[in-house]
Amino acid sequence: MTPAQQSRRARLGAILADRGDGKITNLPATPPSKTKEVILNPVNNIQQNLSQQLPEAQALFARHGFDAAPLEALAPLIADLRLRVPLVGAFSSGKSSLINALIGTRLLATDITPETAVPAEISYGDKPSLTACTADGRRAPLTEADLRDNRLPPLAPNGWVEIEWPAAALATRRRLILVDLPGWDSGIAAHEKVIDHYAPKSVAYCEAVSDIEMAPVGEPEEQ
Repeated sequence: MTPAQQSRRARLGAILADRGDGKITNLPATPPSKTKEVILNPVNNIQQNLSQQLPEAQALFARHGFDAAPLEALAPLIADLRLRVPLVGAFSSGKSSLINALIGTRLLATDITPETAVPAEISYGDKPSLTACTADGRRAPLTEADLRDNRLPPLAPNGWVEIEWPAAALATRRRLILVDLPGWDSGIAAHEKVIDHYAPKSVAYCEAVSDIEMAPVGEPEEQ
């Protein structure tokens, strides 16, 4: 792991620690052929596990005479569970390109500027829907060209873009919301503000690492 990666992991750990967790689970590097499986499949498994465990917890509460109302309140939340999974990584590490590959179209811009560096939440939809959202509840429709060319209304630092897309990779994983974030270490203050504001909303993260970052120290990098 490079010093830059170690620094980013430490920063992410600090964010998790603020929420009372602080643990980062390191998974093996994923080959391109397995990327969709590793990123997309665990979300359904989480929901299934929670659905199975809830009746067991309710039975335990009933057996010991505990108030089961808090557990009953969880049932609809579990049934409608949706998980945000941001892709984090260095600036220009290929996060947007990876999401474009997962959804099967060049939808996200791959050249982010400070003025348009906002989170993009991508989930399944029966038909394409692109919406610019502000923290005060305003919503405005976007076109595909708006998104690709970064023609967005002022949204930073607390706004975001919602994307619903009929991608085959998302069709069976409708509980998943992939999030494209600006890159760390870009030297642009607006990027850092967006990341710091959005990161605590998530319980899982996927780190995108470019092939240049993976090059062994001391060996020439392929161009």
